[in-house]
Amino acid sequence: MAARRTIAAGDVVIVFVSRDRTPAAVCVEPGQQLVNLYGTFPHDDMIGKPYGCKLHARSRKGFVYLLRPTPELWTVSLPHRTQILYAPDMSFIVMKLNVTPGAAVIEAGTGSGSFTHTLARAVARGAPAGNGAGQLPPAWNAGEAPAPAAFGPLDGRVYSFEFHGERVERARAEFAAHNLDRTVQLAHRNVCKDGFGLDHVADAVFLDLPAPWEAVPHVAQAVRRDVATRICCFSPCIEQVLRTVTALSEHGFHDISTYESLIRTHESLTNVAPLETVSDVVDRIRTSERRREARREIQIANSRQERERKQAEKARKEAEAADQTMGEVTAALEAQQSSGSIKADVPDASDAPGAPPAKRKLEDDEDDLEHKRLSAPADDAPSEPPAEMLYSAGFRQKTEIRPMVATNVYSRPFPQMRGHTSYLTFATLQPQV
Repeated sequence: MAARRTIAAGDVVIVFVSRDRTPAAVCVEPGQQLVNLYGTFPHDDMIGKPYGCKLHARSRKGFVYLLRPTPELWTVSLPHRTQILYAPDMSFIVMKLNVTPGAAVIEAGTGSGSFTHTLARAVARGAPAGNGAGQLPPAWNAGEAPAPAAFGPLDGRVYSFEFHGERVERARAEFAAHNLDRTVQLAHRNVCKDGFGLDHVADAVFLDLPAPWEAVPHVAQAVRRDVATRICCFSPCIEQVLRTVTALSEHGFHDISTYESLIRTHESLTNVAPLETVSDVVDRIRTSERRREARREIQIANSRQERERKQAEKARKEAEAADQTMGEVTAALEAQQSSGSIKADVPDASDAPGAPPAKRKLEDDEDDLEHKRLSAPADDAPSEPPAEMLYSAGFRQKTEIRPMVATNVYSRPFPQMRGHTSYLTFATLQPQV
């Protein structure tokens, strides 16, 4: 990336319009112009402007910001040739791989070059540790610090490999335009079949391949064996993760672990209502609980009434059936008596099987007392909230009408957020003694 404070012809500038629009990467060329919904922005007006400034359109109806390219801005504005990694994944991978200035990193699967920019910045931000010793333990001893070496070809390397020829050429042109061709060494190579072509030079390896388990056997030849090295495999499917873990275990890797990085972006709000007091919140919660308990008791009482009604209806039907049976028996006996064939006393209806008793003693049990208690109005009992009947799409729904309560919203998630559907598998290869 350019280190000048002002924009010059040939520089790459990130044009930021608004949060809801993707930034645009523009190569400043005299005589050209940028046109968007906010107006026309000639490139000649950009030349000589400091990075981060606001540039107004010729019509003065809109403006944009001219930002210095960074790996993060390039990630959200680059032309997507393949699936790319975003900031949460990239920062996590750099940390877990222990990528530091002066390190050498292998990247298999250049793709759109998103992660390549982050790796280049991580390894080339300063002079190499220990005069080019990289991540050797003597470079970080507790004794006298080694003298820093001059910035040169040993300041860190990113060995990037891509098997697609067209993507290689486009990525190489972008790396040259961003002044990364000194740090990034891009090669057109199928590492799954041909390996990396490197002999024990890499401190870390990152594989973003459709079949990373096919490249795992070649990793031991490319990484350093005098220090512990780390590897990360980026896979979208758990089946790929299983095959990758099997290959890593078979080739001597240890500390194998898989992660899934998720992000949820919130928009912070500052113009909010004042906070309620704790006592008001407690009172509102208690009132809500009392209303909920009252509704529950009313539902229990209604259910008990319905059950008693059904039992009474069943008893009534049984009594009617018994009365009908006794009537038929009585009629038959009267007919026989009138003919003189039999004399017998008419049995009492109460003696018939299944007939209800002549007298009943009404006693209130505990359920009846509870029902009366719930049915009786109480002065301090909360009343059921009013309701209305809504008719929507042929369905009748009882909806409670409650008073509106002012709420405090301090943050809310963005309606559209980039998801994550991939897994990161890490492993360690121990040094050879």
